[in-house]
Amino acid sequence: MFLGMLLGMGLAAPRDSPGITVRVLNPAGIPPRTLLRAEHVAAAAFDQAGVEIAWRQCPSCGEELATNEFWLHLLINKPPHLHGDALGFAVLMPARDGAASYGGVFWPAVEQAAASLNADEASLLGAAIAHELGHILLRSPGHAWTGVMRPRFQNAEARMAASGELRFTLEQAERIQAELIRRSVAPGVHASR
Repeated sequence: MFLGMLLGMGLAAPRDSPGITVRVLNPAGIPPRTLLRAEHVAAAAFDQAGVEIAWRQCPSCGEELATNEFWLHLLINKPPHLHGDALGFAVLMPARDGAASYGGVFWPAVEQAAASLNADEASLLGAAIAHELGHILLRSPGHAWTGVMRPRFQNAEARMAASGELRFTLEQAERIQAELIRRSVAPGVHASR
């Protein structure tokens, strides 16, 4: 309830809840400056949900993940089974199997969407990253009518992402917090990417 009151007032939650670490693989070759700006946009969305993110660039990271650590793949090619205008994907693995969920974002799709929305590429990339990590932490492929978990970003979401105002809903923020606490209390075995 306290978290809900803080988020409802637009304030970040206290930092006594677990954060996450995102291991970033960048075979798309997104320029470092663009990627850094995108990471700030994604971090702003999670900050509003009371979650800190540590980013780790991983051209050669080990494969074993710690609790609350996730892989993010920044890719050039989109798998053929995904919807034509999808910016990314999240693979949700059952916790009981010991495999780790992970996400991916398609750089060319982000570039194309940014051009069609007349939006900043880094901001839209950050929004897409937050969206896919949101699927993982919500443990759901579901979407929302508003905010970072909308199925498709429009001009309003692009503007909110650029200004650091694209957020998770209060209910999503509470579910993310609960998931991070659950993972910290009963961490599973994490597998490779």
